[in-house]
Amino acid sequence: MDNENASIEFHDSQLRGVVQIGDHCILFLRAYVHRTTGRPGIDSGTGWTQAAAIVLNRSDTDENSAGLPAEIFHGELTMFDGPHNLIPMPFSYRGSVGLRLDSEFSHIILIKSQGVSVLPIGDPVYVEEVCAMSEGLNLFDP
Repeated sequence: MDNENASIEFHDSQLRGVVQIGDHCILFLRAYVHRTTGRPGIDSGTGWTQAAAIVLNRSDTDENSAGLPAEIFHGELTMFDGPHNLIPMPFSYRGSVGLRLDSEFSHIILIKSQGVSVLPIGDPVYVEEVCAMSEGLNLFDP
C-alpha cells in the first residue's frame, strides 16, 4: 500500500465522535477509504474502512453530536480551491477551511477553521474492489 494514493470518501463514512480541546476540534470517523495507484474517486482500486481523525485548528464549531454515531450522507471540505468530498489521507493544510457533514435528514456538524489535518488510526480493513468512474458515475462493485 506504500505506493498507493488514499482518500476518505465522506458519503460512505460514519462520524463516531467529536471532541473540542481548547480551540481545536477533533472528529473521529469510521472512514471509507479509496486506495489506488491512480486518482482516488476516479480510477480503479480498492475500498477499505479505517479509523481516522480530522483535526481542525482554531475552529468555530456548530455541531449536533447528540445523534452520534451517524452515517454521513454528504460531506464537503472547502479550501482555497473550492469544495471537496474526498480528502487525501494523510493530509495537512494551513489556511481557511470549512467542513460540513450532513446525515440523511440534517447537518451533523459545520466548522470554520484555520487549518486541518487528517490522520489514519490503526490498520485498514479491506471491503471491496472499486471500478473506475464512467461518464461521471462512480461505479462500485457490490
